[in-house]
Amino acid sequence: MSQTSDNLQPDVKRVWMPLLSLSAWIVATFCSSLSFAIKLSSNSDIDGIVLVCANVLVALVIGLLTLFAYKERYKKSANIWLRLSYISAVVFLITFISFLTLRITWTCQYTSDIRLVTGPTPTSDLSNYLSTFEPANQPSCSDLLADYGGSTDRMYFQNDLTIRFVTLVFTFFAMWCSLACAVVSIAYGIEVNKSTLPDSKRGAS
Repeated sequence: MSQTSDNLQPDVKRVWMPLLSLSAWIVATFCSSLSFAIKLSSNSDIDGIVLVCANVLVALVIGLLTLFAYKERYKKSANIWLRLSYISAVVFLITFISFLTLRITWTCQYTSDIRLVTGPTPTSDLSNYLSTFEPANQPSCSDLLADYGGSTDRMYFQNDLTIRFVTLVFTFFAMWCSLACAVVSIAYGIEVNKSTLPDSKRGAS
């Protein structure tokens, strides 16, 4: 069975279709630039593990929502999905802005495609190195990373680096899971709205 846009209920046109269009735009616009190209140091490979875990978490979110939709299939209530999509969208917006902000302030470009986590307080090694420069001619963070070969543990305290990295990881996870939840909720909400249409308004496939 299929349904043309002219026969959709007003709620589908007014609420669900704009939400679906917005989520599709967000995915197409931002997802390609939201990879986790962040490392603790140049010789760390934990960023690959982070991406794998993110994929697993997103799959779990979709699986749990699918199971929930199966259990709720007889209730035909679109309000549940509408509320869930709004909540997920708000969480995504908050975590998206937070991740971008933290990524800019807590990391520094090391290579063209890799950023390294930096700390708030330099070690004595880095402080001594910085003292060799004139105050008006201090090197950029990228220059410092290059001078140290990406060994951030020599530049900043390990505890600070770990705390910042873990915060970035969990923000990244929350961002992707909330986006997946929002998109899936919108899709199920549209399906529930369509399934409540009277048979006379449904077009044959």
